[in-house]
Amino acid sequence: LGERTEEVSCLWVTASGGPFRGRTRDELRDMTAAQALKHPTWNMGAKITIDSSTLMNKGLEVIEAHHLFNMPYDRIKVVVQPQSAIHSMVEYSDGSVKAHLGTTDMRIPIQFALSYPDRWDAPVEPLDFTQLGKLEFYPVDEDTFRCFKLAKYAGNTGGTLPCVMNAANEVAVAAFLRNACGYLDIDGCVGAIMEAHEAGQGGGLLPQPVQAGGVAVVGLHKGSMASMAVRLIFVVAALSAYTIAGSSFVVLCIICKNYQISVVTNSVCSRPMALSHVAFSRSS
Repeated sequence: LGERTEEVSCLWVTASGGPFRGRTRDELRDMTAAQALKHPTWNMGAKITIDSSTLMNKGLEVIEAHHLFNMPYDRIKVVVQPQSAIHSMVEYSDGSVKAHLGTTDMRIPIQFALSYPDRWDAPVEPLDFTQLGKLEFYPVDEDTFRCFKLAKYAGNTGGTLPCVMNAANEVAVAAFLRNACGYLDIDGCVGAIMEAHEAGQGGGLLPQPVQAGGVAVVGLHKGSMASMAVRLIFVVAALSAYTIAGSSFVVLCIICKNYQISVVTNSVCSRPMALSHVAFSRSS
């Protein structure tokens, strides 16, 4: 706000690090949903809290920042800020940095989205700097929190891969919240589906199912169909049949004209499909 975009050097996205900051992958192996839902600074819904613990949320925010601000990926940086006092930063060509600080309450940004360009009275107590104590900054541990790396890779690759990544994560997190898979199976499933998608070049029947934890990943050939009302081209980007603890899940990612549509269902194709999530994103 109030600056020329051509003078922006880079954007800084901040992460709290979630409840498992500093843990190793061996320590994360047996983490439960109850443990992952205990966020140290934010009070949020279950799905986004799990994404915060895996740092998938930061990968998604990098993709969002790329599209919202037309910023190249190599000029979007992420830093862990455990106090969650700094919510974002903008670095300028002269080396100066503007940081957005505030109380850890999502009602503030939601309210500003509704009130912009005006600012209404705060719905919460403002940040007390005398009680803040300190501000810490750490690099992201991409080897431990692989969802972050996977999301960045999907964003940089583009095409249908971000759609596939997002749909796979939706189903994997839902399974984890039901104690139907392990914590590390989340990034294992997402990674396996992305690999299967790329191996099939945006679809493609795999010669053998890919196993990741308790997940079997199966690809399908690309196909097309025409609607009676409107001619739409559907490309099957990935169809992954999950069997976790006796439950079957299907992830279907398609492209509809210029939009990527991620449809996650909680039933197999032979039965009526009960939608549990639908996400839309603009495709290039």
